[in-house]
Amino acid sequence: MKKTWIFCFIMLIGALDAFAQDYYMAELFDKGRMELQMGLFEEALGYFNEIIYTNNQHEGAYFERGRTFIEQKKYYDALADFQRVIELNPYNPDPYFYRGVVYYRLGEYENAIENLDGAITLKSDYILAYNYRAESYRELGLIPQAIADYDVIISYNAEEALLYFGRGKCKMQVEDYNGAVYDFSEAINQDYENITYWLNRINANFLAQNFFETSWDIQKLQEIAPDSVEIYHIYLDAYCKAQIQDYEGAIVSITQVIDSEPEVMAHYEERASYYLALNDYENVIQDYYRLSEFEPENTEYLLRIARLYDELGEDALVFQMANEILNIHDTSAEAWYLKGSSAIQLNKPKKEYKQMLVNAAGWGYPKESMSAYEAKMAKKGFKYWKQRNE
Repeated sequence: MKKTWIFCFIMLIGALDAFAQDYYMAELFDKGRMELQMGLFEEALGYFNEIIYTNNQHEGAYFERGRTFIEQKKYYDALADFQRVIELNPYNPDPYFYRGVVYYRLGEYENAIENLDGAITLKSDYILAYNYRAESYRELGLIPQAIADYDVIISYNAEEALLYFGRGKCKMQVEDYNGAVYDFSEAINQDYENITYWLNRINANFLAQNFFETSWDIQKLQEIAPDSVEIYHIYLDAYCKAQIQDYEGAIVSITQVIDSEPEVMAHYEERASYYLALNDYENVIQDYYRLSEFEPENTEYLLRIARLYDELGEDALVFQMANEILNIHDTSAEAWYLKGSSAIQLNKPKKEYKQMLVNAAGWGYPKESMSAYEAKMAKKGFKYWKQRNE
C-alpha cells in the first residue's frame, strides 16, 4: 500500500511538472505572438527560439518564427522553418502557403506556384493562396492561368476590390481592354476613393477606344483627387474630346497643357488642328505663327498660313505671306507659285507673275499642280528644272 502511494505521488509530481512546462511554453508562445503583432521582431524571436530549444517538435513555434523571419526579410531562414512545420504536420496548408509567399517575394515564381499548389490541394478555398498563385502566373506571363485563378477567388469573394484589380491587370496584358474596364469598374465600386483603380480604368478605356468614358474618368479624377492628375491626363482628355468631336472642350484641355508646357511645339500644332475643325482660322494662324517662332528657318508653318489664305481667297494676304517666306528661303518652289498665282488674281503685271511662275517651275513645282494658263507662263522654268536635274 505504501509503495502504491509513493508511486502515485511521483506520478502526480511528474504530471504537475509537465503541466507547468506546458503552461510555461504556452505563455512564451503567446508573448512571442504578441511581440510579432506589435512589430517587435527580435523580442518575438527570443520567445520562439526558447520554445524550440526546449521542444524541437513545437509546430507553432517554428511556424511563427518563420513568419517573423519574413517580416525581417530573412527569407531563407523562413523557408527552413516552414519546411520544418511541413515535416511535423504535412496536412497543414499554411506552411505551404507561406513558402509560396516567400518564393514570390524572391521572384522564384515557379517555386511559388509549386508550394501554393500544395496549400490549395489541402484547402480548396484558400483565397490568399489563389491570389498569390495568380500573381505568380502573371509574372511568368501565364495570363490565362492567372485569370482562371482570379475567377475562382472572385467566386468565393465577390466583394474584394483588390481581386478585381488583379484580374483587370491580367486582362490588360492580353489586350482585353473592355474586360479590364469591367474589372476596374468593379474595384472602383467597392473602393471608390482608390486612385490607382481610377488611373488604370482611364488607361483601359483609352486603349479600348472608349473616348467619351476616358474623358469622363479624367474629369472625375480631377474632382476627387486633383493632385493625382498629371499633364499627361489633360493631354489625353484633349485627344479624347477631339475624337468625339468636342473640339471646344479639346481646345480648353490642350490650352491647359500649353500653359504648363509652353515649349512643346506639338501642343500648338494639335490645338491648331482643333481650331481648324471649328473653322476658327484666326486662331489657327496665330498658332502657326507661334510654331514658326520656334524654328525661324523652317517655313513650313508660314506655308500653311499661305495655303489657308489661298483657300479663303485672300489673295493679297497670300502674296504677302509668299514674300515673307521667300525672304527666308528664296528657293521655295511653293512660295514662288503662291506668289505668282495670287499676283494673277491681283492683276499684277504679266511680266511679274510670269517670272514668279517660271521661278516656281525652275525650283521644282509640279506642272500638274498648276492651271493650264499658269503652266504655259511657267514653261521656261520647267526646262530649267530639267537641266538642273540632268
